[in-house]
Amino acid sequence: MGQSPLAVFDVDRTCVDGMTGFLFSSHLFSRRMVGRAARWDVARTMLRYRLGLSGQREMVRIGVTVLRDLPESAVRQAAAEAFELRIRPRMLRGALKTAQSLTARDVELIVASGSSRYIVERIGHELGACDVLATDNEVRDGVCSDRPLEPLCFGKGKLELLQRALKSRGLSVEQVALYTDNYSDLSLLERVAEPHVVNPEPLLEQLAEQRGWPVHHWLERLDGSAAGGSSFPIRQRARSNK
Repeated sequence: MGQSPLAVFDVDRTCVDGMTGFLFSSHLFSRRMVGRAARWDVARTMLRYRLGLSGQREMVRIGVTVLRDLPESAVRQAAAEAFELRIRPRMLRGALKTAQSLTARDVELIVASGSSRYIVERIGHELGACDVLATDNEVRDGVCSDRPLEPLCFGKGKLELLQRALKSRGLSVEQVALYTDNYSDLSLLERVAEPHVVNPEPLLEQLAEQRGWPVHHWLERLDGSAAGGSSFPIRQRARSNK
């Protein structure tokens, strides 16, 4: 198998220890930029997610709720602050090393995440990505609404957005590499030229081993601590880094 010309990186628990949407929302809360109604919406959704009563799609949608009625310029500034203070220290060293190794071999990178574009763009820049796929929200007269733009960058929506980005480069899904922890990306893992499973939960790790897919355990954060200390930790048994 030859080297794929482009690699796609998932974000949460693949490049970052934790959920970037939650980390970004927490920063907006700390700056008192989020109204009471939106705070309750987010808290309720987080609780339902932890209890297994809601799925990731609902989490993706709730991520734009916190942006309701905020000037887009203020959101961009808050995203820059949140990245430096809350997200960059949690980035996984293995993801950065792998991204650097790929770009050194002239492999293009695309970062794809259900989190808000405002924060995903920061992560993509840190990884040296040429493009990011993320959840966008409607903006009217420079003010953000809580209406997400379809398709959401999750499941079939992520596939649709990726196909658009690849078509503009003359590529197909079957020609690229994918790095992800997420079982919801299984349909993509089964199609890409080079599937890579990162920090998987037991079910995905077992499947990867059955199919001979490389499994990577990136467990060291940039701040030097071990991954798994966030509110939404990597759920796996401890192993040494690869």
